Amino acid sequence: MEYFVKTFENTVRRCWNSPALDEYRTSSETYGQLASDIEKIHTYFEAAGLKRGDKIAINARSSANWIKTFMAAVSGGYVAVELFVHTQAQRGNSRCSASSSRECSSQCLSS
Repeated sequence: MEYFVKTFENTVRRCWNSPALDEYRTSSETYGQLASDIEKIHTYFEAAGLKRGDKIAINARSSANWIKTFMAAVSGGYVAVELFVHTQAQRGNSRCSASSSRECSSQCLSS
């Protein structure tokens, strides 16, 4: 995982102003914007009292926000646990508990 994170960090530095993520027909972000968002998520994880090695359950559709949360988790030394759920938040929360995660990042799934 360390090599993966270092490769990503080098790509961000090299491609700072280049497009990194697109939400189909809605928005686009550069690597610089992506790095800024990941840093904000790191701050949230730290404020929540998470420590390196803690599990973070990710309950969201595949999207730019999923990528940001995943990259923040792995680059911060946490363990990303993808729940692969596309269901109501209530079912997702029970799966967060079952995953033994300290934190659950969940996206509202209305459709």
